[in-house]
Amino acid sequence: MLTVLAVTSTTIANAQIVINGGYEEVEVSKDQLAPVDRIAGSQIMPAKNIIGAPICPSINSLNMVDLGYDKVLVDWTSSLNFDSILFRFSVSGSLTSRIISIPGSPNPERYFIRGLLSQTTYDIEISTKCGIIYSAWSAPITVTTLIEPGPKFSANAITNTEHNVKLVPNPADLFTKIKFNTNSDDSNVEIKVSTQAGRIIYSQSVITRLGLNEIPLDVSTFAPGIYFVSVTNERVTAVEKLVVY
Repeated sequence: MLTVLAVTSTTIANAQIVINGGYEEVEVSKDQLAPVDRIAGSQIMPAKNIIGAPICPSINSLNMVDLGYDKVLVDWTSSLNFDSILFRFSVSGSLTSRIISIPGSPNPERYFIRGLLSQTTYDIEISTKCGIIYSAWSAPITVTTLIEPGPKFSANAITNTEHNVKLVPNPADLFTKIKFNTNSDDSNVEIKVSTQAGRIIYSQSVITRLGLNEIPLDVSTFAPGIYFVSVTNERVTAVEKLVVY
């Protein structure tokens, strides 16, 4: 027997409609519905309540907080709890992606994605799962991992007791100094500053002196954000994160 449902309510607001496996929120009013013609032998059953298909809230904003040569720390704005939170990431331009899932209750609001390749640009998205329902993927963020640490600097290279380049002050708003030690005179060192996306915005070659070297760096024209300062000799590179405010 054919059954036709007639909608008797005046307005249906924000109904959830299934479209191609996803969900779309629409507003439908009575005057937008086509008239229902009764067919001989059919029944008209008034519908008192219309229940839309369930949805899982999306996380719309994914942010990069910190990164290393093989991992990136991301956070997001939603504090809601979910059954699962999923991350999809791929090398930029690649058609192959990887998806990982973590528990979403309680919502950790940040997560380290590990196992990345050094000096590689990735596109990362986030989604949620509630029961068997998945939300849409967020807009991707693009990050570039750092250079993998090489051997420690030794004779005729950059070195100090901690084997690190220092930036003082850091954070900085106008100027900072790049500090490092060398064990010889007249070593050629390349200094570069790059953005989180890997774009080089500053480059300078300097001749070092024996002992402590302090190279001034003008950051007054840099937009506020996170940058990476690399100091490279003929064999190895040291990288330090710089925050400009």
